[in-house]
Amino acid sequence: MADSLDAATSRRTFVAAAMAIGCLQTMAYGTLYYPFAVLKQPMADSGIDSRLLLAAVSGAFLVGGLLAPFVGRTIDRWDGRKVMALGTISGGLACAVMGFTENIALLLLAVVLLGSAFASTLYDSAFSTIVRIVPRGGRTAITLITLVAGFASTIFWPLTHWLESRVGWQSTWHVYAFLNIAIAAPAYLLLPVPTRSSVSIRDRSQRGTDARPQSHQTRVFVLLAFVFSVNALVAATLSIQIIDLLQRAGLAAVTAVSAAALIGPAQVAGRLAEFLLRRNVRPPATAVFALTCLPIALILLLVTDSYAMAAGFALMYGLSNGLVTIVKGALPLSLFGSDGYGTLMGRLASPQLIAESMAPFVSAVAIVSLGDQVSISILLALACLSVVAMLMLIASQPSQSDHEG
Repeated sequence: MADSLDAATSRRTFVAAAMAIGCLQTMAYGTLYYPFAVLKQPMADSGIDSRLLLAAVSGAFLVGGLLAPFVGRTIDRWDGRKVMALGTISGGLACAVMGFTENIALLLLAVVLLGSAFASTLYDSAFSTIVRIVPRGGRTAITLITLVAGFASTIFWPLTHWLESRVGWQSTWHVYAFLNIAIAAPAYLLLPVPTRSSVSIRDRSQRGTDARPQSHQTRVFVLLAFVFSVNALVAATLSIQIIDLLQRAGLAAVTAVSAAALIGPAQVAGRLAEFLLRRNVRPPATAVFALTCLPIALILLLVTDSYAMAAGFALMYGLSNGLVTIVKGALPLSLFGSDGYGTLMGRLASPQLIAESMAPFVSAVAIVSLGDQVSISILLALACLSVVAMLMLIASQPSQSDHEG
């Protein structure tokens, strides 16, 4: 009886922690990442160069990429709750500075603060923190977090637009600063205390807890980093350019927006399917399916000339993007286990964030120089390469042992 009560209590704690982090991730993405899409035009109208804003977001991703390995190690060696609380405070300060942005110096300060927040408050840190709290059942927790946070854009794009229309863009940033500093940061400290783990991936492999040699571990890491970074570059490019690409393909503005709006529901649908099928489908299989959906989506984008084709692209891309978010947390956990997971996630996040920082400028130059069709074809080739790399990774695994449990 006591054992069953303990198990029930443990499960309630597990679900509550995952749902809480999911809600906090919704707030993080909604207040730090998505507002720029809505506020960049009002900020430009008030005299702030839109190119500087684009450079600021790219710079923040670059700073985040440089800080990510340090953040991952700190989560392993210290306490992910405190790391995310401090990162959330940094994000809140970035929002406050954005609300006062009048010159390049303030914008540079916002870049550093926002980059620190990107490294320590988004999915990679959230996954590392929940795996420390519930070392077993990490894949389920990761899926729950992404299910809840999948509604961030659905909630915060309209909210940001409404706030801007009522109180202006400066006060909107200040509202988001308050949400981060006064609500989200303290909430992280109320999460369950994580288990202690200071074992790095390198230490664990040297101790021989995995029968495979260090060279194999390194090869798996390099392939994972390549796959995730290429996917991040392609996804970031599409998120920036998709409305313009659909319009230049011949769709009216309202048609392009309505087609793109299907991406969010498709993401959530994919994550829900993964949650329901997780006991029967292993992370590598989910990874191959998710990555394969992206080339299919890009082929549809290449030939899009109607709403139906654009909707097909949006659904396939959303399905891929929703599942890849889970794969980025669940596959490393399955391959390497929970010891040193934060360190591993930080090292994997670094090239991904740097790739995302490159996307705005690389995509703009490619489209101007090469045109839409060639640029999409390049993205298609990169997406196919990521599928091949994932198949190589899976083929290199002599026997798949699930570390997650």
